[in-house]
Amino acid sequence: MSAELFKVTINVTADDISAGVKSDCRSCPIARALVRTLPLRTGFEWIVGVHQIIIRDRLLPVGRADVLEFKTPLVHQGFVLAFDTQETRGKKPEPMTYELDVPVRVRTFLQAA
Repeated sequence: MSAELFKVTINVTADDISAGVKSDCRSCPIARALVRTLPLRTGFEWIVGVHQIIIRDRLLPVGRADVLEFKTPLVHQGFVLAFDTQETRGKKPEPMTYELDVPVRVRTFLQAA
């Protein structure tokens, strides 16, 4: 049975790329865009990988802290790889906007509007 999803537009800006940290799952450009687009309640954080995005509870020990995980689209994967390998490729990736399918359950971790 598949999880219910909703679409979110993720806008990775030039500022996200400039301030993003290579190979840092909490501070890469997409993590910065996620924090801005879907701010989490206190105690939770976005962990951005190539193939998955995780919401982690900072108060739980490692190994039990991942409370929700979902897959990323190809455009996301390509951007993360391009950002993390920019020195070998000789250029930073360009700003981009893409649609992310997010499990409805994510809403339980979001800050109140």
